[in-house]
This record gives sequence, C-alpha cells and structure tokens, in this order.
Amino acid sequence: MKPPGREHREHREHRGARGSTGERREHRDDVIVTAHLVPDRLDLARRIFGTRRREVRDLDHGHLSLAVAYEETAGVRQLLQLGEHIEIAAPEPARRLVRDLAQKRVDVHDSRGRTRS
Repeated sequence: MKPPGREHREHREHRGARGSTGERREHRDDVIVTAHLVPDRLDLARRIFGTRRREVRDLDHGHLSLAVAYEETAGVRQLLQLGEHIEIAAPEPARRLVRDLAQKRVDVHDSRGRTRS
C-alpha cells in the first residue's frame, strides 16, 4: 500500500514531465548555446550542466568551446554560475540576455549602497 498522498504526487510529477501535446520534455534541446570557457573550469561546467552538455572542443586561443542545450534561451542564466570564466558566443539572443542581466547587476551595484524603492 502506498503512503497517503503518494498517488497524487506521482500523477503531478508525470504531468509535469510532459508538454501540452504529451511529448516528453526532459531532453528537448530547442536552443543550443555555444560558450567559450577557460579550461580550468571544465570540471565545474561538467557538474553544472550534466546531460545538457553536448560538445566540448579546444579553441586556438587556449579556451574551450562548450555547447549546452536548453529548452529556451532563458536557460542561459545557468551559465552565469561560471562568472567571468565564460563568454556566450552564440546565439545572439543568448548573448543579449546575458549582457542585459550583467547590466542590471552593474546598475544595482553602481547605486553605491543607496536603497531601492
């Protein structure tokens, strides 16, 4: 016998794993983001991105090219965990999103301790 509420939780998890048309969503890769990474952060990147990581290759200038799959461009926020050790190379909407997020951080920190209303 299952514990009380178990059936409901399983049903909810099952529903959440499928889109509105019933397709499986865990391994969708509608957006492939290419980033340049310093080599000494590759181990951390592997742990962060797990199965989202699609390709890693050496670049001429001592960095690595890393391809990461996301369902949507907003997933690129995950790359920010690597801080200044990563640069988003493509696609342009992902570069723009990271640039906008970084600018918001600059604006917040540039306020020099002033409280926000």
